[in-house]
Order: sequence, then C-alpha cells, then structure tokens
Amino acid sequence: MSNKLSIGEMAKLNKVSIQTLRYYDKLGLLVPKWVSKESGYRYYDIEQSSVLDVIKYLKKSDLTLIEIKSILSSNKIDTCEVIDLLKRKKDIIDNEIENLHSKKIAIDHIIESLENYELLPEMGTIILEHFPTRNTFVYKGDVNYYENLPIYEQGLLELKQMMEKYNLPYFYSFNPASITRKAFLKKGSLYCDELFVYIDEVYTNNRVPISKIQGGTYICIYCDDVLNEKEYTNKLIDYINENHMEIIGDCIEESVSDIVAIKNNRNHLIMRIKIPVRFRYLS
Repeated sequence: MSNKLSIGEMAKLNKVSIQTLRYYDKLGLLVPKWVSKESGYRYYDIEQSSVLDVIKYLKKSDLTLIEIKSILSSNKIDTCEVIDLLKRKKDIIDNEIENLHSKKIAIDHIIESLENYELLPEMGTIILEHFPTRNTFVYKGDVNYYENLPIYEQGLLELKQMMEKYNLPYFYSFNPASITRKAFLKKGSLYCDELFVYIDEVYTNNRVPISKIQGGTYICIYCDDVLNEKEYTNKLIDYINENHMEIIGDCIEESVSDIVAIKNNRNHLIMRIKIPVRFRYLS
C-alpha cells in the first residue's frame, strides 16, 4: 500500500467519513501532508492515521476539537496541562453520573409510591405490616403539627429549607412523614413536632445528620384526610390495647403518594399511620 492516501482512502482505512476529514482539515486539526500542484488534490500520509487515532481517543475522553487542536499543535505536548484538563473532564463526568443516579433514584421512588397507591386497602382498614429499618433526615420544629394544616405546610417548607442546606435531593420531600414519640402515645396525647423524609444510603455521610426509623412489625391504618389523622391514630391505639399488643416505638405518619394528592384536594393527602408493636403473652 502506498504511503500517499487520497481523502477517500484515508476515510475508508480509518472508518471515518470524508466530511469529518474535511472538517478536521478546515480546523487545522489534521491537514493533508501533500497537495498536488497540477490537480490541487490533497493527500494524507498513512502515518497520519496514528494522529487520527489520538483525535478519536481524546474525543472519547470528552475533549472538544478545539482542546485537542491546542494539545496537538504544540511543539512539545505539556503532559501536566493535559492531565489537568483530563482531570477537569473527569470531575464533570463524575457530577453527571451523580446527577443521573439521583434521577434514577427519583424515578424509583415515584414508581414505588404509585405502586403503593395502587395496592391501598380501604381507608380505615387496620392491617399488620412489616417494614425494614430506614434512614431519615429529621426536622424538629417548635409547634404541634397536629394543630392545623397551615402549620403542617409551614413545617414542610422549613423541612425543605433544611434539606437544601445539606444538599439533599428535592424529590425526597414528595413523600414527607411525621413522628409522634412513644412517650406521647402512652400518655394518650398526640403531639408531633418532628417532620422527616426517608433518604437512601448513598446520601448518608458525615455531613448529613441521620436518624433511623426502626424496622419490624407495625399496626397500620390508612387515612385520606389529614383532618382525620387524630381520629385514626386514636383508633389505631385503641385497637392495639384491645388486642393484647404493646407499643414499642414511635408513631409514624407518612404520605403514600403526594402526586395523586396534588391533583385532588390537598386535604385528601393519603397517609399511612403506623405504630411498631409486639404481642403480649397472656398468662
């Protein structure tokens, strides 16, 4: 094979288009080595294929053609400069991967939320369910969120502000929850000054204050009106007492699907009220 290649031969040999080679020529990135005085035809040296390989490789590393030209046009390649450039590209890619992972988690949460909504029992039904231990981010206010809906909504805004402070993804706030501590349940008084969101393990680092919701057996009831939360929680406590169970943890009230509630009346936010229990042995 001759060392002198026409643009068509160069394109075929290196599996690129003629248009690509012409564009690289126009940019001064890969200029044909010879030009025929008679015909004006331009010819590449076969050794320029190695330059084309480097261009392809650097493009795969997300460098722009201008950046590649800057590297290749130097009399001597500054390796430190190239390393710094590639590290910056790597940081950008790492951020993109993190963003894509966050989007995937968001999609998984929405799917899970909607699937849970499809499987909802009749409102007011009491059922026994098992839940795993979950990581949470908790916001503690100084008011009782049971008092009225505006106070609860204000609390949610403050929770979101705290999430922002710790760079937690916004989508976690789509299904918020609240805690009524075991001590208040045993007193028979419903007082809740803590709101939280479930978060995934990937976001649990030393910067983010993490709490855990215990896993185990819960007695649950579903409610489709936030104004009925107290009534349904008391109904759940009565059921526990009447059926020889013992409350062993805090009452959790969590939104099942905010997406559905947004379309309907905001009061009709479907909540799962759950209390961890164990069965008492009768003598």
